[in-house]
Amino acid sequence: MKKILVLLFIGLGLLVFGDNSKFELFANNIGYIEEVKKYDNGNGTIEKQVKDYMELLEFIYFNKKKMGEITRQKLYSNSDMEYQAYMERMKTGEFNKLFRTFGIFIPIVENIKWEVEKETEEGKVIKASSAHSRVYIRTVKKGNGFEISGKLKGYIKMDRSPNSADKNSEEKNGRTYFEEISERDLNRNYLFRYYLEQTKYNVYKKVTEEK
Repeated sequence: MKKILVLLFIGLGLLVFGDNSKFELFANNIGYIEEVKKYDNGNGTIEKQVKDYMELLEFIYFNKKKMGEITRQKLYSNSDMEYQAYMERMKTGEFNKLFRTFGIFIPIVENIKWEVEKETEEGKVIKASSAHSRVYIRTVKKGNGFEISGKLKGYIKMDRSPNSADKNSEEKNGRTYFEEISERDLNRNYLFRYYLEQTKYNVYKKVTEEK
């Protein structure tokens, strides 16, 4: 199936790019991305890691506002003791009925767009996009191939510009802003979702682009 999709992309590229050099770059990038997706660094393929990462990012995007003020305060508390005490209660599933009334759900990401964001002196930066998240993968050349450099970086869509001076012009410029999620917040939300699943909170939804 993937081979058929690659051939379709190549066929599309022939129609879009009349210039052979542009088409060659387009085709090379498709092949490169496929190799990156299959790359296994010991934690599974990059394709699987990106999908898992994006589902966590979408979980944060959709549920941070839904979870209620008390849960939000505990989950993002600067006090590890306060956070851990709340997680101990979550293990029991005692909040699940409340979470259902809030509309909290576990996202499923099916459609991911892959592209070469840019080329660097050492390799390339690959961008994977879902409805409200972005994951960046940096590669570096190694002999005739490549390897993944550093950790994957994840971002979620922001409701507004981080610069207050831009607020009046957001609708005019049509820009979309993203914020990086800290390792602490990723880990905490991962555990939050994990306890939901462990306590049979089976509320899953596929995520799509907003209209």
